[in-house]
Amino acid sequence: NILAFLPGLLTGTGSLVASRFMVVAKSPLTGGIGDSNCGGHIGTEIKKAGFDGIYFTGISEKPVYLYITDNHAELRDAEPYWGMTTYETEDALREITDPKARVSAIGPAGERKSLLAGIVTERGNVAARSSLGAVMGSKKLKAVVVKGSQEIPIADKEALKAVKAKYTPEFREGMAKLLRDYGTAAFYEGSVESADAPIKNWGGVPSDYPNAANCGGEALKAITIKKTPCTGCPAGCHRAVKASHTDDVVKTVQYESQGAFGSMCLVDDLDSMVKANDYCNRYGVDTISAGAACAYAMECFEKGLLTLEQTDGLDLTWGNGPAMAELTRRICMRETWLGELLADGTLKATEAIPGSFEFAMQIGGQELPMHDQRLTYGLYSMYLTEPT
Repeated sequence: NILAFLPGLLTGTGSLVASRFMVVAKSPLTGGIGDSNCGGHIGTEIKKAGFDGIYFTGISEKPVYLYITDNHAELRDAEPYWGMTTYETEDALREITDPKARVSAIGPAGERKSLLAGIVTERGNVAARSSLGAVMGSKKLKAVVVKGSQEIPIADKEALKAVKAKYTPEFREGMAKLLRDYGTAAFYEGSVESADAPIKNWGGVPSDYPNAANCGGEALKAITIKKTPCTGCPAGCHRAVKASHTDDVVKTVQYESQGAFGSMCLVDDLDSMVKANDYCNRYGVDTISAGAACAYAMECFEKGLLTLEQTDGLDLTWGNGPAMAELTRRICMRETWLGELLADGTLKATEAIPGSFEFAMQIGGQELPMHDQRLTYGLYSMYLTEPT
């Protein structure tokens, strides 16, 4: 399998929101093409180091990380960091390389080749979809660390400057203003009311979930500590929040994660939602698939297909936020029978839970994102034909 980290052509040039990068490989979750988009700063840092992309082939005999500086790349020993969370890994690798280096890493989920594993940058910018964290884990690649200092070449700086001057004021209004104020959480309550956000594992209606405001944009804004925008982005949707379960300041819950851990599970408990989101960032798991797995398990529990013995005592009734958060942690760590089972996605779980196939909301093995095709008809064909 070839794994690639690929910044965009405009990444790092300062052209509005061009700070993102893609991670691509064959997906072990679907067996087809896998790609995952991510923001933050490392895409720009790769370009500043003089590279347009990074490709990995083969499997290392022992854990390694890739350290990139200006026009130079080397694989280094990562044995001491294997088993660490993504947060611990970032801190440790910055300490021995450069305090300002950018780090993309896998956590225990990627090391254990969970098919829900993602790649975490800066404690919460995540290339989450398509199980690409498991590809890193299979290659024994713990992290990519980059520190660049070069100027990114631009053919016509004056033309770029003129385009930015023309379009930045327009971009700053409307949707971008909402993103600056609330992040993508701004759209959660409206999406629930319109039934765009899936409710009760795609089987519910807005009246089943009346308290979306408890974990909506204003609720998250109230616990926001600071904004943490991606490089050069005038929207700045990312921010850090104070959680009740840890002394750490953690990344906020964005729209897809709100849908997965909120309306999908009928959870309106903000603390539990923040905790589940943090577990996924800390251990390296896709929040969309993790939340969908929790909703699938809740429906199986409701229908009598899962017992308390099989859940190891977790009461997976709809809306039980603490149980949802704990199940998320178990999925991240492959703990208990159910956590181990759901760590590879809902489609595989149906093989061990007879009669549950209709509750696994996935296509090709990958759980669906948080937009209901019954509201936006174009999503019907997109969900069915999109290669990922």
